[in-house]
Amino acid sequence: METLKKLGFILLAILLINSCNQKTNQIKIGIIQYANQPILDSVYSGINKKFNEYGKKYKITYQVAHGDPILNATIGKQLVKDSVNLIIALGTPSAQVIVNETNVTPVVFTAITDPVGAKLAEAMEKPGGNKTGITNMQPFDKQIELIKLIKPNVKKVGIIINSSEANCVAGMVYIRKTLEELQIPYEEINASTSSEIIIGAQSLATRCDVFFISPSNTIYENLGAIKKEAEKKGIMIVGGDKSAVQKYGSVGTYTYDFIEMGINTAELAIKILEKKLNPGIIPVSRPANTYLYFNLESVKKLGLVMPDSLINKAVK
Repeated sequence: METLKKLGFILLAILLINSCNQKTNQIKIGIIQYANQPILDSVYSGINKKFNEYGKKYKITYQVAHGDPILNATIGKQLVKDSVNLIIALGTPSAQVIVNETNVTPVVFTAITDPVGAKLAEAMEKPGGNKTGITNMQPFDKQIELIKLIKPNVKKVGIIINSSEANCVAGMVYIRKTLEELQIPYEEINASTSSEIIIGAQSLATRCDVFFISPSNTIYENLGAIKKEAEKKGIMIVGGDKSAVQKYGSVGTYTYDFIEMGINTAELAIKILEKKLNPGIIPVSRPANTYLYFNLESVKKLGLVMPDSLINKAVK
């Protein structure tokens, strides 16, 4: 009996040691996301989906800053302090914090509008240092062209921006350029909080017949409020991601599949870790596929006519 007890203790000890070893051998991935908004949420969904395929091989620490710069900085410092094996940063503000905190831990940034302009990469072909990633610079020219195709007699486009976000500043360069090339009048209002966005939308609604969604995390977090103001005045919304079309009243957009982008992000991180690659010499990539989405219910409500040539191109 005593022998059996000893044997039992030995087996238990072996199991505990194996369990500890498994935990020790886990590869630690830190993920920081700047805000809970549709694009970043979808990217994280894709990342999580890919890592789940590996069972317990990777230990994921995932935290969201909820658009708060102070919390964003705190999370960034803690991830670096925790000595994770690699950090994935979703959104420009979070990526900037991480890159400023460490030049040792490998960093994969994703959903970044302008990595070079945001000082996250020295060049797209060779980002340098300990980082690389994926840009989501949207096809703004195609999005703007939709305005002319759907509403040829457009009077003025209203755009709410957040000038404190590097991604928004970078994207607006291309948006303004296309609007001016197509000779579409536009007006911008700067807003950085939910209340300012509502006031901005109310103000633009008195002078504009189209709202265009700018590439700001803050704006994406408040698309519901923009939709509400647009509906009051029968204003057409254009642009954004897929969820902006499906949930927030945008009549149409050209965009990427952000879950697909998340999967690509995780694949890049895994490749760096498994092959022990230097991130700084891996070119920043862009999603290969662009998709056209329409909300025909929104089109119908606004009394617009969608050209068949566009409908035939859209994701069904």
